[in-house]
Amino acid sequence: MAESSEISLTCAIAGHVGMAFHQNAVPLLQEISIKNERDRDLVDVVVRLLSEPAVMQQAAIRIDRIPIDATHHIRSPDVRLNPALLRKLTEGIKAEIRIAVEAAGEEITSKLFTLDVLPPSHWGGTGVSAGTTRRIRAAE
Repeated sequence: MAESSEISLTCAIAGHVGMAFHQNAVPLLQEISIKNERDRDLVDVVVRLLSEPAVMQQAAIRIDRIPIDATHHIRSPDVRLNPALLRKLTEGIKAEIRIAVEAAGEEITSKLFTLDVLPPSHWGGTGVSAGTTRRIRAAE
């Protein structure tokens, strides 16, 4: 799926995740923003969140409509981490997180990025606060 230049997908995401995120209810994703720059409204929008390996549960967020030239913000999306996987890690791994946006049943843009997944015995430091999350723009 090629990224659409008519749809801007931006997210604020932590640079790493670990068991401490689950234990302390620290959000992996703080915000997802979708800007509709098409010449028509987007209807029946679904934002799908996937990861490989499954550090988080799959999620689907439904949006009825995003008007022309409007930006829809999903603040603090309900992303549930997988404590069973996080707990059993003995060393750090990489995970791929995919955010895909569909409208009327058709995928219109997506973003794939890599996330560091830390074992319970490692602390990721203080670089996970709201001011230091990465902002990733999917359609330039």
